[in-house]
Amino acid sequence: MKSILKIVYLGDSEAGVLTAKKTLCQAELNAEIRVASDTQQYMAALAGFQPDIVLSEYISTGIHCSEAVAILRQSGMNVPVIIVCNAVSDEMTEEFLLIGADDYIILNQPGRLPFAIQRSLEKYQLKKEQQEILEQLINSERRFRTLVENSTDAVVVLDVNAQPTYVSPAVKNVLGYTPQEILEMDIFSRAHPDDAQELAKIMVKVMASPGVPLQGHTGRMLHKDGTWRWIDATVTNLLHEPAVNGIVDNFRDVTERYLSDQQLKNKEKRLSQAEAVAHLGSWELDLSTQTSVFSDEACRIYGLSLTDNIQSTASCISFIHPDDVEYVLKQNREALNSFQAADYYYRIVRKDGQVRHLRTQTHIELDNQGQPTSLYGVLYDVTELEKSEQALRNSESNLRAIF
Repeated sequence: MKSILKIVYLGDSEAGVLTAKKTLCQAELNAEIRVASDTQQYMAALAGFQPDIVLSEYISTGIHCSEAVAILRQSGMNVPVIIVCNAVSDEMTEEFLLIGADDYIILNQPGRLPFAIQRSLEKYQLKKEQQEILEQLINSERRFRTLVENSTDAVVVLDVNAQPTYVSPAVKNVLGYTPQEILEMDIFSRAHPDDAQELAKIMVKVMASPGVPLQGHTGRMLHKDGTWRWIDATVTNLLHEPAVNGIVDNFRDVTERYLSDQQLKNKEKRLSQAEAVAHLGSWELDLSTQTSVFSDEACRIYGLSLTDNIQSTASCISFIHPDDVEYVLKQNREALNSFQAADYYYRIVRKDGQVRHLRTQTHIELDNQGQPTSLYGVLYDVTELEKSEQALRNSESNLRAIF
């Protein structure tokens, strides 16, 4: 987090501004706050102040929070928006999600503000990293195309029976075989069995489209070293060209790119889930198997390795602080019986003995018949906040004892 946070506070509540300043000060967050009470002041603050985050009152005399979010997005600035409100309902929570707000705090419960700010900034940092990965992939693709244009791809020319008549030397870099070895084999026999049907479909299209370069099926080919490589190809039917008299298959090893794409998709999926659940750890209990799947962040909160993300119900219960077990089980039972979301606090004891204070919000997933199939929970690690509030309570108690 930056040494000095630049915050635009949009609203006309002097108490709200003072509360935000006091709360951030108590959390030892050095922040510069610019107050805007109407649209004109808000737009000027965005342009001139360049904030790291926006705090917007739900409704002020000058502007509604939905308009504030819209103006921010239209400006092209990519910073979080946290809504400040006196109270919150399920309808308001849905509204915040729909308008694109990143989080909310209740004015008379300001202690969560530092936590909300940190989580929102972390989410935007993750989005930035995602964009950088995407740009890296785009740049990699551009470099790849340059290599193709300079004939660094492997090239195989096939006759009308799909038997190789020419093989370029670069094939050894792609599949490990020498050109002579390729000429003496049925190259399609090296295709993965699961890809054979798609390859056959492509060849039918190629035969029906003379002179038209067609994108081949991205599939697996068996390398000489015994590993499966993801191969991308461009195939052109030039049987009608006397100088070629064959089907030209330009192909390349895209294993790294393919795996990177899969990694990016997985990150995008996690990011999407995080955005939908306030960008924190989560778990999902399958009611039929009584097993829970933890997100990466949930594993970190519980002190588990990322590969240890599937836990039985008994294992999950074993983490709960003994004094909180019955309370947690009761909350979950009531949520399942009522089909209503639950929101509660409890403690866990990690395997290293560390006690963590958590807040959980649960949601019920129903099947087509309206019956619950899973219990989905969002985890907030509020340990540091709890410590801060306890320290504050102790301080207030000491002051009362003195005076």
